[in-house]
Amino acid sequence: MAKRVISISSVVSILVLGLTVPELAAGVSYPSEILTLEELTRGVKEASAVSRAADIQIANTISMAEEQLADQPSSIAHREMLRLYTGTEAGMPRLIFAEDGPMCWSVPLVRDEAIVGFLLFNPYTASLMATPMWQAGGDPAVSVSEKEWNELERLVTRALGISVGSEARLIQIVNGYAFLLYLAVPEHGEVYRVDVTSLGEPGGLHPRRLVDQPVTQIPPSCIRREPPAPSETSGSGYSLDFPIPTSFSLAVMPRVIDQCAYGACTGHAATSTREWWECGAICYDGTGNSGEYTCECDKNYYGTCYDCIVINLSREYMYDRTRTWPEGYVYDMDCDVYGFCINNSCGQGTCTNNLVTDGDMMSNNPYCHQCGGANPADAAAVLVGEGTCTEACQPYPNYGYAGPQHAGCTNGGREACTDQCWNVTGPCGDDFKLQSYGEVMTVEEITDAVYHHGPVLGGGAICSPCWMGIGSNGCVCYPTCPCPIAGGHAYMIYGYDNDYNPPILYLQNSWGTGWGQIGRGMTSQAAYTQFHTPPDFYFVGGKDIRITVSPHSTVVPRGGTLSLTATVENFSDQPQSFSAWTDVYLPNGNPYPGNPVAGPKSVTLQPYQQVSRELNHFVPNVAPLGFYRYVGCVGIYPMQVDDDDEFIFIVTP
Repeated sequence: MAKRVISISSVVSILVLGLTVPELAAGVSYPSEILTLEELTRGVKEASAVSRAADIQIANTISMAEEQLADQPSSIAHREMLRLYTGTEAGMPRLIFAEDGPMCWSVPLVRDEAIVGFLLFNPYTASLMATPMWQAGGDPAVSVSEKEWNELERLVTRALGISVGSEARLIQIVNGYAFLLYLAVPEHGEVYRVDVTSLGEPGGLHPRRLVDQPVTQIPPSCIRREPPAPSETSGSGYSLDFPIPTSFSLAVMPRVIDQCAYGACTGHAATSTREWWECGAICYDGTGNSGEYTCECDKNYYGTCYDCIVINLSREYMYDRTRTWPEGYVYDMDCDVYGFCINNSCGQGTCTNNLVTDGDMMSNNPYCHQCGGANPADAAAVLVGEGTCTEACQPYPNYGYAGPQHAGCTNGGREACTDQCWNVTGPCGDDFKLQSYGEVMTVEEITDAVYHHGPVLGGGAICSPCWMGIGSNGCVCYPTCPCPIAGGHAYMIYGYDNDYNPPILYLQNSWGTGWGQIGRGMTSQAAYTQFHTPPDFYFVGGKDIRITVSPHSTVVPRGGTLSLTATVENFSDQPQSFSAWTDVYLPNGNPYPGNPVAGPKSVTLQPYQQVSRELNHFVPNVAPLGFYRYVGCVGIYPMQVDDDDEFIFIVTP
């Protein structure tokens, strides 16, 4: 169980998913609360069968991870998975119920009398539904006392003085942005309810009596699948480019972000995708093609490279701008537009203030559901058509009030960020565009696109408990998922494993580092296909500016002159301003102390303009003999390199 309230966004399309929550009449108990266990468990697999399935899953996972590490020693995911599972054994299964009947068998992974994760199984088939989450390094994300899990009923009796007989059952329901786990005890026509959600919290179990019947609370919709606004840059199909590896994940990852209590998953997923392209433009030469490029930069704890991904982009802007895209187009997602809010029973000021299109209250107002959410297709169009601004320009409100300070230079997303941010200096707006995007419809196309084009902006319905239950890490149900739908979600897909049982997709979520594997998880390809609401989107980063450095000679004697031609070119239809400079690296690999040897020089190029300059460098008589690297760079000196080119030259006596 996560040690924090997991903030999630229900991403139900009002057109595609059409999710509704039935109203419960006052005083009417759920079937799972009042039917006998004999009635509720007809057709359910025995606990012994589920225990055997868990033992097999643990053994297979360890074996698979060892095999993958033998083939790919650098695979972080398999190394961490092996560490989590090694030394564990299946504990006592418990049957978890939803409102109407059995939801899943939950089997703990036990090591040294502590539960380090949970495997979830289909109650009727004993097939795997979900696997445990973990933290960086393979450390467990949960720590539950095995004794408290095994002796739950006895501990509740001792703490509250309630007689818990053999008919007690555990029920889990969606509770807004988290879940509620409670023990229901039917007795003499009444139901006693005891909240035991604290089971996995640091202080251990602290049961409390529930006075009122828990009611499922579905968060407001956060993904929209209306037909996207017309765009000349959208894709029109996908051509597979096989073969691809059977398992793959991107070598570099963007930071993990948290949408907190707002339905802003589309803005967050789009931001994560665009932040990856800060590296994709450099290390992957603007192509995203892992068949030809990779990132060898030093990475931090979360897999983000220090050299490329140095600027945080604005998820608030991406969310707000996506909901009002394109500018002047009926504002059908904008809660600030008076007529739209009135038509949807919101009322201006209830959802937002007069600057920010999102606003805190939208997610908390039960009548504002249709004001929330954003269309991933529009997010793709924004990234290509206008770009995004920086987090410094338009910060995210987190759990605070989204006041005017979050409107940035864009009036809360109702205007494009045009590189003239009044509250910050430095790059913004169209500095962070992508060249084009295309659509992918199937898992086969998604896996191909991730390998050849970089991360995919995707999503669909999500279920409970796989995504929202104890130790949730995403849904790996196969061949179908029987779980109740808990909404929907947008996220970034960054890899796949066709050798996993069942085959999976890797995803980066936006619920902070406390969910899944430091904010990342997985879904079976079968479950993704079942819940998928296509299309998904891949991108081509391209490069607005390029530099080439061409030596006149690659052999230079001491005391001679190294001559070369440096060319910078604007490949875009917009003027581009940037810095240009060159560096030299010595035969021992160290940078020359006098770097940069040329520049940095401020350059502005008009659309498609090309400029060349001849550069001459005197080679000192005491220069070490050997091979040198000469590197030309364009970008924001010294913090960001948007493109570089290099050659080798030799210094001779």
